[in-house]
Amino acid sequence: MNPDYKPLYDQVVSLQHQFNDALQPDHPMSTALRSEVQELVTDVRENKNPRDIENRVKTIQQQLIQAQAQGDSVMNAERVDYFHNNFQRMQMDLRKFDTY
Repeated sequence: MNPDYKPLYDQVVSLQHQFNDALQPDHPMSTALRSEVQELVTDVRENKNPRDIENRVKTIQQQLIQAQAQGDSVMNAERVDYFHNNFQRMQMDLRKFDTY
C-alpha cells in the first residue's frame, strides 16, 4: 500500500466498523450501503485515484440522504450526521493528494 494512503485506509476501516454497527440490519438499503462501504475500503487499499474514491464517498452520502429523505430509518439521524461529516472531511483530505 502506498504510504500516502495508509492514514486514509485506517480511517476508512474504522468508519466501516462504525457504519456497519449503526445500520439497521433489517433495512432494505443496509446491504447496498454495506457493500458500498466495503468497496470504499477496497478502493483505498488498492490506491485508486483519489477522484474515484471521492466519487464512492459521494455515492454513499447520496444513498444515506435518499434513505433519510424517504423517511426510512437506515440509521438514526445523529449517526447519519456523524458519517456525513466524516465523509466530508474525507473528501477534503482526498483533494490534498498530489494525484487528485
